[in-house]
Amino acid sequence: MPGRIRILFVSGVWRWGGGAEAVLLDLASRLDRSQFEAVLATSADDSLAGRFRDAGLPVHVLPSACFPPPTLRGAMTRRIAPMLDLLRAERFDLVHTNCDRSIIAAIDSATPHGIPVVCHLHDMIRPWFRRNVRTRLQRASAVVVVSSTLRAFCVERGLNPGNLHVVYNGVDPAPFHVAVPRRSAFRRPLGLGAAEVAIGVIGNLSADKGQEHLLLAAAEPALRALPIRIFLVGEDWTANRANERRLRRIVAERGLEDRTTFLGFRDDVPALLAAFDIIAAPFRLEAFGRVVVESMCAGKPVVAYRRGALPELVRDGREGLLVPPGDIAALADALRRLVLDPGLRAELGTRGRERAGSFTPDRQVGAMQALYENVVRRTPSRR
Repeated sequence: MPGRIRILFVSGVWRWGGGAEAVLLDLASRLDRSQFEAVLATSADDSLAGRFRDAGLPVHVLPSACFPPPTLRGAMTRRIAPMLDLLRAERFDLVHTNCDRSIIAAIDSATPHGIPVVCHLHDMIRPWFRRNVRTRLQRASAVVVVSSTLRAFCVERGLNPGNLHVVYNGVDPAPFHVAVPRRSAFRRPLGLGAAEVAIGVIGNLSADKGQEHLLLAAAEPALRALPIRIFLVGEDWTANRANERRLRRIVAERGLEDRTTFLGFRDDVPALLAAFDIIAAPFRLEAFGRVVVESMCAGKPVVAYRRGALPELVRDGREGLLVPPGDIAALADALRRLVLDPGLRAELGTRGRERAGSFTPDRQVGAMQALYENVVRRTPSRR
């Protein structure tokens, strides 16, 4: 394969803020540029495009009609025409999709022209497995999943197990290690006293991230009298912000106003993790859990549900505490145990930093580069 492998990374999501978008940028920017060239195609000239340009990577903005929701029916030819034009105008050796909205257009545009497509699946929530998407995934050259849990989920829904490749996401530990010594400076703007124990949950304000469960746990008798502060880090992306309003009602109804802070979207997660004492991850069905690995990089113990891929990351009693899904009392008891035992927090946090070494960007990028080379190698040359 003479020359560099040119990859078109396709994302119908245009806004920065989700874990999948962070993974995409990290992967594209860390590829060996002597062997690979990364280009982004997205649906709006917004924050994701800006991040790619800041990383020195070219960007193409295509009409949003190129990225229809999987629920949309009807002919695709007219909608995917701009992507077809891009693939005809520039030489790409491979297309990499990063969201459910990009799969149909990428497969229908690239595969008829002999361009292999690698589909990267990040969760079990969005409609990846609707019939019209699943038929395209079966035509992909490779499907990358971010955990063994997600692989099993895909097999149950009919995808070819021989075409599924588990590649764990990588997290750069350096920003989190650098932030830890400045813990006191980061706690001051949050109004945290020395005796207060800060419990944070980081993720979009949605039912999938379980903020409601954390608030209900904070109102349990096990935690009511303890000096805790709850921080919800994330934004409600729904049009009417119904999820955020529901959470604020719970705070008012349970009398948690004096100990709950909504921080909104934040771009300083390493600083926040340095300031927090415990990370809660009562997630509904997580396929990986990037913020969990980030928390371990920061040396913070994690309290999570024994559900989805989280047990692949956090081992109960070693890097954190796992409780039965949806068990509010068990969640409160696990948090209480850590609030009252600083030594246990430190012990779990130390093990967490060691465990995070299993999820590095070098491992992820190395595995993806090998996969790209293999896919292109077995595809008839178009050059």
